[in-house]
This record gives sequence, structure tokens and C-alpha cells, in this order.
Amino acid sequence: MIEETKQGGKPCLHCLADGKTIECSDDYQKLTFKCTKVFPEHATQQDVYDHVAPPVIDSVTNGINAAVIAYGQTGSGKTHTMYKSEADNELGRGLVPRIL
Repeated sequence: MIEETKQGGKPCLHCLADGKTIECSDDYQKLTFKCTKVFPEHATQQDVYDHVAPPVIDSVTNGINAAVIAYGQTGSGKTHTMYKSEADNELGRGLVPRIL
């Protein structure tokens, strides 16, 4: 997104301070979406893990099937979130390696 901003682009998604709301806006309209949890751009792999993993792990250890599904458009970060960032280190590990 930094490159797009340098070229005159502007963000169209904004995570609100409540951590549960996304605003999507352009020159013509503004849409608001309420979610269970919204992670801002600067969220780390650990932030996502800390919120998502505990209930999944609790369910599995109690014999209940569980799944984590990453959904989004191409290039939105699904693989990054689920597996790893380009930096192959402890901080870059995604959900799957952290849970296992």
C-alpha cells in the first residue's frame, strides 16, 4: 500500500478504534461493516494468534472439531496469515505453525 500512496492513491478501508468496525469509502459513498474482530494493518502474527487460536485449541482438546478459514481476494494476505511471512523467523510464523 505504501507504493500506491506514493503514486497518489488513498486508503479505502479504515479500521475504527473499537476493533470491530471497518469503514469502506470512496468519493461517492461510505459503507460500514461490523465484525467480531478487525485487525489493523500493523497487527502482528502474534496479535492474530492471540485472538484466534485459544478457542480453536480449546475446542480441539475437548474433542470438538474446529477450523480456521482465511477468505479474501488474491493478494490480501491469506497465506501470510495462515503460514508465514517472507521473513522465515519466529515472529513471521503464521497461525498453522504456531498452533501445531
